[in-house]
Amino acid sequence: MHMRYTYYVLLVFGAGVMGRAPCDSPIYCQGDLLHTVQMAKLFADDKTFVDRPMLQPEASVLAEFARIGGANATRAALELFVEENFGSAGYELQSANIEAIHDPSFLDRVQDPVVQAFGRAVHGMWGQLVRVQDLSRVCPNCSSMLELKHRFVVPGGRFVEPYYWDTYFALEGVLRSGLHELATESIRNLLDLVTKHGFVPNGARVYYLSRSQPPLLALMVKLHYEFTHDASFVCEALPVLRREHDYWMDKHKVNVHVSNRVWELNRYFVDIDVPRPESYSDDYELARNV
Repeated sequence: MHMRYTYYVLLVFGAGVMGRAPCDSPIYCQGDLLHTVQMAKLFADDKTFVDRPMLQPEASVLAEFARIGGANATRAALELFVEENFGSAGYELQSANIEAIHDPSFLDRVQDPVVQAFGRAVHGMWGQLVRVQDLSRVCPNCSSMLELKHRFVVPGGRFVEPYYWDTYFALEGVLRSGLHELATESIRNLLDLVTKHGFVPNGARVYYLSRSQPPLLALMVKLHYEFTHDASFVCEALPVLRREHDYWMDKHKVNVHVSNRVWELNRYFVDIDVPRPESYSDDYELARNV
């Protein structure tokens, strides 16, 4: 998804970049600590750092950062600081069980043996991609993850949290595999995010709280009904879907004038002026070299 980011002189020349950030966390969204660690390039992927949960409260982490020299800390001091104060990415997640369905019925309708084998292989992968959150493993407010009460499917690889439109495409397979309970829980997580934040963020991280993705939540509920015929779930979701629609019409609507007519369209737009935390050094260097 293409986003427009506006960078100012503050971004290019500031040490700890401060501006309109995706969240107020001085660890995961803005400030000297984030800038210093990400620009030191301790990891090949900037996302690695902002996905690591704190092992002690925020105030203690900030105090330790100041103790080692803050923005002037050496690389060696930063490396030790991160290892001692942050857990590994995904530390607050656990693998989750799924319903045991060995031969989903949709495979009976597939005649081509190669395609059938492929479908069976994909069906067998769900157990490797389902997670459940356990924030009790970290101190309160010490994770960049948004709270999720139910099981969810992750894309895999560097993405250990659920993503908005990825969830829709996963549900196309999950429901065909007969994993109806997993599908229900996945949608409930997104409904909960709308209830709390007013919209579904790009992904379940605090640093995504300024971004969304194509609004497919209503289609997920529709898809769920087509497979389960659970009308009560539709009724439960409807007020939340209306709230998400209001968000898009309020925050992302533009009027386009064509041939004396006005058309209302929705656009993707992010009103921040700091680097994306998960791609911090790339954004910073790109802006500096423009």
